[in-house]
Amino acid sequence: MRERIRQKTPRNPGRSLREVILRLNPTLKGWYGFFRNSQWTVSTSVDGFVRRRLRSIWRKYSKRKGTARRENNARCPNHIFHNLGLFSLEAQLRKEAGPRGRLAFPATA
Repeated sequence: MRERIRQKTPRNPGRSLREVILRLNPTLKGWYGFFRNSQWTVSTSVDGFVRRRLRSIWRKYSKRKGTARRENNARCPNHIFHNLGLFSLEAQLRKEAGPRGRLAFPATA
């Protein structure tokens, strides 16, 4: 699974971040259909990995080196990817859980 994400998110994709996300979304939606009945930790793990890969591309576009996770999270927060149209497995599962929280998600702060 992670190998498929790596193939679709090279550090030198030659296209905009929005285009990378548009090419990645069908794969994520397919995995959502497969993982929708699994533990919630699977969705958070996949979402986190995808965002790390996209931040890596963003760092490359910004001519920055390395991974620098804390700095990346501050300069490129999750809502930016949401605004670019990134499909989130966790967000979709929470949406399906509804206000009663039928799915067993931990409380968020």
